[in-house]
Amino acid sequence: MKNILLVIDYQQDFVEGTLGFPQSVRLEEPIAQKILEYRQKGQEILFTYDTHTADYLNTQEGRNLPVVHCIKGT
Repeated sequence: MKNILLVIDYQQDFVEGTLGFPQSVRLEEPIAQKILEYRQKGQEILFTYDTHTADYLNTQEGRNLPVVHCIKGT
């Protein structure tokens, strides 16, 4: 059976940034260890990132969640 590790949206604005929360930093070490484990075994890892353009606040999502976050290039 093929294994793949999914790391979903673990990025600055969801950890220490505008949408972060204090307990999220506790995830860093377990995530890093799991990534290392998968790399050592040659298993696949897939990272997803939430990314928005500079006009985020003018989008439908931005009007519903008016918090600037994950702007491309930042």
